[in-house]
Amino acid sequence: MLSTTAMRGHAGQGQRLARPIVGEAKGYAQVTDTIPLYYSHLTLREREVLEMVAEGCSNKLIGHHLCISERTVKNHLANIRVKLRALDRTHAVVTALRLGWLSLGPNS
Repeated sequence: MLSTTAMRGHAGQGQRLARPIVGEAKGYAQVTDTIPLYYSHLTLREREVLEMVAEGCSNKLIGHHLCISERTVKNHLANIRVKLRALDRTHAVVTALRLGWLSLGPNS
């Protein structure tokens, strides 16, 4: 999860984005009903990136926090989308939320 220092200047961004992401969830098919997905198939770094995406962080902020380039963040997101059979980053987060891999909240 992000430290207070990393989120300075971005306070509340994740909470503001959580509602729209959950609202968009209704637009995606329930892939979990037909395709088994396993969180363990994501690397530790992919899980970190996915958690930060769920918090509403930009690729640039994710890269800065994890000390990787923005291009590397995009590569991790591409791998996450393939592994979760997600159409985009929002769909990946929604899938992870539905599977219980992520939770939204102040202490998630």
